[in-house]
Amino acid sequence: MKTPLGWARANLVYQKLSKVPKYGSLLESMCLMLWKELLDIDVAQARAQAQAALGGKEASEAFKDYSGLVFREKQNKEKSKDIMQERFEKVSRMGPISFEPVELVKARSGTLPRVKRKI
Repeated sequence: MKTPLGWARANLVYQKLSKVPKYGSLLESMCLMLWKELLDIDVAQARAQAQAALGGKEASEAFKDYSGLVFREKQNKEKSKDIMQERFEKVSRMGPISFEPVELVKARSGTLPRVKRKI
């Protein structure tokens, strides 16, 4: 549900349900998450309408918040860039991975050790 395609698929499944999903199932989790998102959108829509009736700078901010919930694409791209940057920095802090030739390791111990990273 983090991408527009995932959001559309989740909505299709949610709208086609004819009964309550089994307790504790993945389908129930997806339905609860979707229900919460739809509730957030409804609240943001009501806030945007109320602020529009009053006018002012707050009205444009409320609509921006509402459209951010409905059209997630731009929001997700910014988040994914931040996440990718974080992960890259974490990997670069780990430093180099050292390897030894397999023949030397086998001759020394008879088994192959796991690859270890120096942190």
